[in-house]
Amino acid sequence: MENLYTSLAKISKVRLFFLFWAIAEFFSIVSVVIVVFLGDFLVPASHENEEFYLNNDAFFNNPLFVIFLGLVVIAPIVETTIFQVILLNLTKRLTLVVIKSDSWLPAFVITSILFAYSHALVSNSFSDISNVLFRIPGGVLLTLLAIVERERKQGSAFIPVACLHGLHNLVTFFTLLVLETMLALDS
Repeated sequence: MENLYTSLAKISKVRLFFLFWAIAEFFSIVSVVIVVFLGDFLVPASHENEEFYLNNDAFFNNPLFVIFLGLVVIAPIVETTIFQVILLNLTKRLTLVVIKSDSWLPAFVITSILFAYSHALVSNSFSDISNVLFRIPGGVLLTLLAIVERERKQGSAFIPVACLHGLHNLVTFFTLLVLETMLALDS
């Protein structure tokens, strides 16, 4: 695993950023396909469930600028600070002290999983599980980028990680906007 960080650190920052962004968007597309094609099979749709989510979804009930600001600016800054800065550094230090190892692996695994788990905010049990599973690739990519940037020893990992997270959320924002428009036209 340590060789992976070193190998990735040899790739230019711009190429690595866009490589990770492409991978993140690929996993987002796969997640959407799984939900669209398997969602009704795994959790049978009902009018009550649909009504509940439409009436309680923050995206449908807030002004667009509030959603944009929260999703594209505030969430990436807060989540990057909590997970890829504080938690990653804390678990790395604990690994050094407790296990007496310089490996990033424990910090990488813990941070990636807790990042994904923090996104389980929906009340439906399948949605909670799927939301976590679909966020694991993002958690892995953001944490891996943070570690690679630290391995470069050239500045902070905060800016590239927060920017990648924000760019991914921007794509998500526009996807949700299109879906909301389609739903409005359908009804």
